[in-house]
Amino acid sequence: MAKYNHSLTVKFDSEDNELIYSGVSFYNKKIVDDIEIRKNAIIINFVRSSKMKTEMVLDSPKSNIRYHLQRALCFYLAVTGTIPDVDSITFTCSGEAVQIPHESFTCHWKNCDIDICLPPESAKVIFENENGKPFYIMISYFLKSQLANFSHDRFRSAWSTLNAVYTYMDSINNEDTYRSENNKLSTLMYIIDKNTMNYSVDRIKRLKNDDFWEHISWYNAFHDFSEKDFKSLISGSLYNDSELLGYICNHMKVFSEEIVNDEESWAILKEKSTKKNNRPKDRLKFIVCRYCYMMRNKSFHAETIYPLFVISDDAETRIEKILTEVLLLTIKDLFILYSDKLNN
Repeated sequence: MAKYNHSLTVKFDSEDNELIYSGVSFYNKKIVDDIEIRKNAIIINFVRSSKMKTEMVLDSPKSNIRYHLQRALCFYLAVTGTIPDVDSITFTCSGEAVQIPHESFTCHWKNCDIDICLPPESAKVIFENENGKPFYIMISYFLKSQLANFSHDRFRSAWSTLNAVYTYMDSINNEDTYRSENNKLSTLMYIIDKNTMNYSVDRIKRLKNDDFWEHISWYNAFHDFSEKDFKSLISGSLYNDSELLGYICNHMKVFSEEIVNDEESWAILKEKSTKKNNRPKDRLKFIVCRYCYMMRNKSFHAETIYPLFVISDDAETRIEKILTEVLLLTIKDLFILYSDKLNN
């Protein structure tokens, strides 16, 4: 059977020829092609049993080459932080090259810039086999969170990314076919405790330098806190960080009446808050697994008004932007951890 060599080359308007990925691009067990990604080009090489028509390369509803290209663009943006202007797109079949007019679809690639990136050695996991698909899904939402126009859209996409991450982590750490959201979050808190979490912990430490902690809604965080949860707080099985316990003690009135009246327990908490026990991961767990999860629930279940018309960014979105950044850095830490495990 005859074999025909094809290639698709996207040339960027850049002189930087640095190689950032070279290897296979897995589509399914029958279709595994080759891809090379440089700062100035994406090159997809593939062999087929028949010649492919130019219009089938990107416009066919089931084009696997379009899938390769979309994934390559996500990788490129995730590791470099931007997509340059496109100079040309060339399709080659058996040595015959055709220029593909591209302005109608590459216009959607313009102004794609992000601040929080992933290392290429971790992000390459999306290409190599079928196990990379969950990580590709994570990257797509990770990018969406940084490209969305509305602050709240960015937060929602960041949470969706984290949901994909901790669902994946929970599935490989537990054999149960069904796990509740609370169980998955418990797994997430355990993993945060047991790993370095360099990027997210560094951001959490810097929150002390502004008034972030005074501007979050402590009422929404704790008004439905049960007495059982409060006992976990007192025992230290939930949080032990003195800074966080101090903030909680300063907002004791947001708790239920039964908890507020538990003077003995509050005395224990106030004493713990003076011990200078520095556990920034406790603050990270509180922000991610309790506070952001609470915000996620209110938003996804339409319990609050969607913030369409923001009048004052500082008053209305500053805290949400910080929360989104913490989520994205947590995702970055976890993505590196688990993609490296899969790569190794």
